[in-house]
Amino acid sequence: MSQATNDPTGHQPRMLTLADLNELAGRLAEQADSIENLAARAMADDMRLAARLISALLRTGVVQKTVTIAEI
Repeated sequence: MSQATNDPTGHQPRMLTLADLNELAGRLAEQADSIENLAARAMADDMRLAARLISALLRTGVVQKTVTIAEI
């Protein structure tokens, strides 16, 4: 993932390309599927939901540019 210049708060926002977002969705889904601890089941569900949301945004073309985390 490429990185942008520092913002006024001193944080360095991350730049995510469409390919980065697609890879993130895949990793989230894989990691969620590997969670076996019952106490972490809600976290796994949230990870799957986030992965599906990212995939849907990419598939429908809602996200059509590089996304800066600071924009979210």
